[in-house]
Amino acid sequence: MAKQGDVFFRTKLTYLAPARRAGEGLMAFDAVNPVVQPRKVWQYLPGQRRVKLAPDVAYDTPNPGSAGASTYDDAWVFNGALDRFNFKLVGKKDMIVPYGQYKLFAAKVATDVAKPNHLNPDFLRWELHRVWVVEATLKPGKRHIYSKRTFYIDEDSWVALASDQYDARGQLYRSSFDHMIYAYDVQATYTGNHVIYDFVSGTYNLTGMSGPYGGLKYIEPLKPAQWSPEALSGAGVR
Repeated sequence: MAKQGDVFFRTKLTYLAPARRAGEGLMAFDAVNPVVQPRKVWQYLPGQRRVKLAPDVAYDTPNPGSAGASTYDDAWVFNGALDRFNFKLVGKKDMIVPYGQYKLFAAKVATDVAKPNHLNPDFLRWELHRVWVVEATLKPGKRHIYSKRTFYIDEDSWVALASDQYDARGQLYRSSFDHMIYAYDVQATYTGNHVIYDFVSGTYNLTGMSGPYGGLKYIEPLKPAQWSPEALSGAGVR
């Protein structure tokens, strides 16, 4: 049985572009209970030629990978510790949500998908599904750029397929959608592709296009040595 401090999720990224970020690397470990064991993050910066701990890669810190159009805990609709919000189960309802996004995952040219103001609807698919509505309200005395977040969780997969984020005035600030597929080869859902719309700046960010790189690939688990800070620096050398 997993303990509260055991690692639940690992992420490892290596940047190939743009040129100003090429060679950067990032590795994060999330525990079963991130309040008991906070997220551990290491970052490799080519200009410094060293790996350093990056404790700010969490909560509402702007994500440079999206040019600040999202926070770190916006990824996958939500991730990380739950301790800054009070969560309330509102109920369930039928809602049209993104589902079975195989065409989007197979898209090979990013500019075919990413159009001004929003994604190309020709690559998106929607279904009427029953979702559970969960409302997260910022706790008194806690800090976050969102005062409230509403999550819409698919009853069949328990994946958060959409969310709305509100600013300190209670105005709608951003909305997120998770583009889920079912990976039949491994008999599991995959939710690595998500989009975040920022209604204040009029921009959006799409993360997780795998088509231009040959599609989604499942590999053998990385060896423990490959999850070390030293391995992160080795992968980022340019």
